Amino acid sequence: MRLPEALLRRRTTAAHPASPKSNNRLRSSEITQVMTNDSSAGVPGAFPGDVLIVEDDLLIALDVEETILRLGVKTSRTAASVSQALEMIADRKPDFALLNVSLGHETSLAVADRLDALKVSFGFLTGYGARAAPLPRFRDKPKLSKPYSTDTLAAMLRNWKSGSSLRA
Repeated sequence: MRLPEALLRRRTTAAHPASPKSNNRLRSSEITQVMTNDSSAGVPGAFPGDVLIVEDDLLIALDVEETILRLGVKTSRTAASVSQALEMIADRKPDFALLNVSLGHETSLAVADRLDALKVSFGFLTGYGARAAPLPRFRDKPKLSKPYSTDTLAAMLRNWKSGSSLRA
C-alpha cells in the first residue's frame, strides 16, 4: 500500500528535528531526555492522570495521544467532534483537556464552556497561531500553535493545575 505524499513528508521530516523542514517533533530518546531533565518528572500529580483530546484530524490526535502517554499521562481519550467530547465529559470528567479550536464545520467552544463550568483545566491547540483568540473569556487559557514541540506540550501539561497562560 502506498502512503499519501503528505504523510511520507511528515514522517521524513519528523525523523530529523534539526532539519529546516522539521515540524519540531522530538524523537522518543528526546522525549525521555525532556522527562529526565524535568524536576517534576515522576512526581505524582506532575501531569494530569486523564486527558481528553478534542481533535478532528486523526493523525494529529494519534500523535498527541502517543506523546502525552510517553510523557507520563496515565489515560487519554479522543473525540473528533463537539458531541463526542460532551458525551465523554458526561461519562467521566477529565483532569485536563486539549482542544483543537477548529473541528471542521464547528468549533470546540461549546466543549470549552462545559469544561469551564465544571472547573476542568484545558488548553487550546490551534493551527491559526496568534490570530486564533477563541473568545475574550478564554484569552487566559493556555494555547499552543501548531506545529508545537514536545517540550512545549510537556510544559502545558506540567502547568495544568495552575491554569497559567502558555503561549507558544
